[in-house]
Amino acid sequence: MNIIFLNYMVPREQSSKYAGISIAGNKMQINVAEELSNIENCNVNVLSLEPYACFPKDKIKIVKGKKQKLNNIDYQTISYINLPILKQVSQIYFMKKELKKFKNSNDTIVMGFNLFPQIGIPFQYAIKNNMKAVCLLADVPIDDATQRNIFSKILRYFFDSNTRNNLLKCDNYIVLSKYVAKEYLKKNNALVIEGGVDRNDIQKKVVKSFNKNSNEKIIITFSGALTEYNGIRTLLKSFEYIDNKKVKLNIYGNGDLKSEVIKSQENDSRIQYCGVVNNEKMRQIQKESDILINPRQIDNIISRYTFPSKTFEYFLSQVLVISTKIPSYPDEYLDKMIIAEDSPKGIADAIEKAINMDSKEKERMINRAYEFVINEKTWEKQANKIYSFLENVLNG
Repeated sequence: MNIIFLNYMVPREQSSKYAGISIAGNKMQINVAEELSNIENCNVNVLSLEPYACFPKDKIKIVKGKKQKLNNIDYQTISYINLPILKQVSQIYFMKKELKKFKNSNDTIVMGFNLFPQIGIPFQYAIKNNMKAVCLLADVPIDDATQRNIFSKILRYFFDSNTRNNLLKCDNYIVLSKYVAKEYLKKNNALVIEGGVDRNDIQKKVVKSFNKNSNEKIIITFSGALTEYNGIRTLLKSFEYIDNKKVKLNIYGNGDLKSEVIKSQENDSRIQYCGVVNNEKMRQIQKESDILINPRQIDNIISRYTFPSKTFEYFLSQVLVISTKIPSYPDEYLDKMIIAEDSPKGIADAIEKAINMDSKEKERMINRAYEFVINEKTWEKQANKIYSFLENVLNG
């Protein structure tokens, strides 16, 4: 099988230099490519758009495409310039140009990540030329930003409209939530996987002591986008219901609600905004925490159609996890964490439950979560499912 993977993937060690990168998205793309390439008789060719942000968020860059070998992957970056509008136009043109160099054959399949215009329009070229095609859909085109100017809103409208059009013309998908397959894509052929565990993130099980001294702080950590759908406002308000002065909430990330998080520190000294750190540092912070929290809104469409990849990192950390019962969580995840009601009082009650949980019960829950992801959700296992799905597409 020959796979041509159109994406925004960069090597792990280079990811910190890109202002426009999604760390979670990059980890997904690189793991899919690497683990598929490790399967016998599976050749992976990556055509990648390096995720520099548009000027003025990034300096003006003329990106020159280059070929290299990344483990077993033939990896090629695409040329473009990162000026507004010219960025998208040049990315589409050069991505399509490089894709045209590949010959169609019975064992060739084109896989596109998310089908935003820069990938979706070249992806349509593959479909029109009768190439077998599959979309790896991690993010549906729903705009969660609340502070766009008029020009940005107009661009985003056309961006999302084109993406939806690209998705509708595809017949085969890999998605992160069953609701995407049932409600958003409806009649199309879809494989549902929630994501996976990067083998580089797996460390040996550790023996922890859950007994704290009376003067020690209880550290609760949130990491992720500071947005409405991620439940940031609910999390901040939950501390109005928590009397325990030893509890400390550390919030890491960036987003539209950053200013509200910073302001909340003035009213409650137990809350601290800690900025943005790289993924390696964040995983270490998670391991040193007492509780990790995911307060996502359960009735938000993004919570229904996406899966929070930090769930895997949380479980790997061997720390107690609190989460709301978001729709995209399959039932097999629910006994691995404390489930909180989606309200300030509900979050507060879950925090109190976590603090007062018997140490043996806490240890059992943490171990269930850790064993679950390293045994059932590695990208090696997920890639085997993807490979079988791609074989069915080729033979269908």
